[in-house]
Amino acid sequence: MTRLKRFLSMTLITTSLVSLAFAVPEDRDKPITGRANSTSIDANSGKTVLVGKVVIRQGLLTIQADKVTMQNDPQTNETQFLVAEGNPVIFTDTPTLDKPSVRVTGQQIEFLVSKDLVITNGDAQITSDNNQASGERIEYNLVTEFMTIEGECALSDNESCEQAEFILQPGKND
Repeated sequence: MTRLKRFLSMTLITTSLVSLAFAVPEDRDKPITGRANSTSIDANSGKTVLVGKVVIRQGLLTIQADKVTMQNDPQTNETQFLVAEGNPVIFTDTPTLDKPSVRVTGQQIEFLVSKDLVITNGDAQITSDNNQASGERIEYNLVTEFMTIEGECALSDNESCEQAEFILQPGKND
């Protein structure tokens, strides 16, 4: 691959990842780094696929997966959604400096950028400041912190299924 092609590919990846930043506001101006065994980019459709030991970082935001598929608007190059797959996918972020970091894991994690919504499927878990939630599927809004947890029972007719669980630590008064 020529230097120009490599530079254009990395520029396109970096530009497409910029709109993923929803972490600490200061992180939005930090560079984004991405690694994968292979990457394919279709500038016409706005689709980018990273495969093999994928790691994406921007400031305090980190995504680790086996495969990440991103869809960008071809006109604005803003990310519309991201789907990460792995065994497991690990997604960590610090929404604001005054809040603890959030760790999300699962077999698949979807991030709907315009809605600030993370949807985790398959052995879904969210941990933050010793609070935990687990189930088969979890929807978590990063801005409002509203969460819906569904166990296997909610998603199937199996009576001997796993229920959703949570652990909430008592509030701390200063």
